[in-house]
Amino acid sequence: MARLGCADIHTIKRKILSNLYGANEESIKERKEDIAMRNREYFMEPLRPIMDQLPFDLLQHTSQYQLFINYKLSNTDLMQGVCEVWEYNSYNPTDVNPLWRHTYPNSARHLHDIPGNLDSRLALEAAQLCEETIALRTEKIAMEEFLDTTTSQYSGSLQLRKVWPASLHKYLPPEPTKNRTKSIKAIKASAPQFTAPDFLNTRLTNNLIEGN
Repeated sequence: MARLGCADIHTIKRKILSNLYGANEESIKERKEDIAMRNREYFMEPLRPIMDQLPFDLLQHTSQYQLFINYKLSNTDLMQGVCEVWEYNSYNPTDVNPLWRHTYPNSARHLHDIPGNLDSRLALEAAQLCEETIALRTEKIAMEEFLDTTTSQYSGSLQLRKVWPASLHKYLPPEPTKNRTKSIKAIKASAPQFTAPDFLNTRLTNNLIEGN
């Protein structure tokens, strides 16, 4: 049985989470940037005729545009909703972008206090993306908790093979064949039962279908 150090376990957990959720998180990030880009266009469109008449140096030039999203927030638990800044960067330093300002009554600046600047034409699409963000985040947290719970009790690769579902065994180092069967039987007799998250197989299947 291979005894795994803290660095080994950290690397294994990070690789599992990256393989399970990395592609989906990157896709969501790209869709957020796309909504921010289109939100900027909606905001700037009626202003362009006016801007064309103004001196170049009079305007604030920056390639970064920020879209503030507050969705289904709870005053007691911000993890229940989405409180984020979705950014679009054109990488063109001569672009003009609005600087979103909000006056705070007590001089405190908290992102969840900003009402947001989302164009109503993008509201439904943004809400759907927020729901997907919440669902993916919730699932990933549950997976992290399962990995943390099991690895806090076991640091041996054979032990983890017992308590982890077969789909995660590939992340563990290979076992020497000598006495492997006897070791597994001994661990099965003594190890407590852990239940893997019920969404794991669905996640693996969806990732396979989507080519992730």
